[in-house]
Amino acid sequence: MENENATTAREAGALTDSAAEGFPEALEYVHPGLRIHFWEGVGPVYPRKPYVGHWHDDFEIVLAEEGPFAELVNGARVEVEEGGLVVVNGGQIHKVAVDDSTRYRYLMLIVHPAVLGCEPALRRGAVDPMRRRMGVLPFATLHKDETGRIPEIFRAIRDAEAAPGPDAPLVLAGLTFRLWAEAMEKFRAKGIFARNAGDAEPAAPDSEFAAVRAMASFVHERYGGPLTLARIAAAGGVCRSRCCAMFARHMGQSPISYLNSYRLAVAARMLRESSAPVADVAYSCGFAHQSYFAQQFRAAYGRTPREWRRHARTRD
Repeated sequence: MENENATTAREAGALTDSAAEGFPEALEYVHPGLRIHFWEGVGPVYPRKPYVGHWHDDFEIVLAEEGPFAELVNGARVEVEEGGLVVVNGGQIHKVAVDDSTRYRYLMLIVHPAVLGCEPALRRGAVDPMRRRMGVLPFATLHKDETGRIPEIFRAIRDAEAAPGPDAPLVLAGLTFRLWAEAMEKFRAKGIFARNAGDAEPAAPDSEFAAVRAMASFVHERYGGPLTLARIAAAGGVCRSRCCAMFARHMGQSPISYLNSYRLAVAARMLRESSAPVADVAYSCGFAHQSYFAQQFRAAYGRTPREWRRHARTRD
């Protein structure tokens, strides 16, 4: 049985659990059994990394440490000033939307609600205020003068993860609770939860949001075979023109462009984590011709598949 940390790739032609749920690259929780992931994003980067719209149950907390940060959440572009913070609620379709041609540095912490709500009292105070407002509060932001000790805690997390000791999981968990408590305190001070107090239970996603997720999930499940716009639209119970409009609004790209981006994202992971030949990777990701796959991959990632594989493994 595969464990919850999803740190190993399957061979060509198979899906990871996280990919099937909406994330082309599995959430790689660093410490086995602890559903917390820290990431430091620095740019500009080469080769560039295209971002694909995805969703997961985890909360995503991002501090724009240097330069501005941007994220697309359910089709809305969220701009965060340098020093500001955004928290993306669980279940939202989102993707990083930074300009990879400019200088930036952001710190990201992804934490599963089960970690923060491991006891009933913690769940009521630390998780429910966000989770019960998923339908009306897809994200929340803090300006740089509202973040308090959050930048300091984020830097402590970065330092702890850079030189982990025997108590690293405990240290990371403790700092995560401190960061989340600080964020919740700031959100309450802004009245964010009071403004959404009428939403007493987790709100069901509206029909359009549900349709987009259904169509994206269909892509995640069937990306390895031939797919048409008509089949993607049918998965959401909508016509082709509405399918295109909904993808443009929520994903920032057309359905076929999303399909291609998802295929390439899965291919990139397989190139990095498996020994499958490039031709097999291409075929398993839905590309009938290796030459076309190589052309599309280079256009998206700035390197040929073989070059990217060598570079990615050198960095690892």
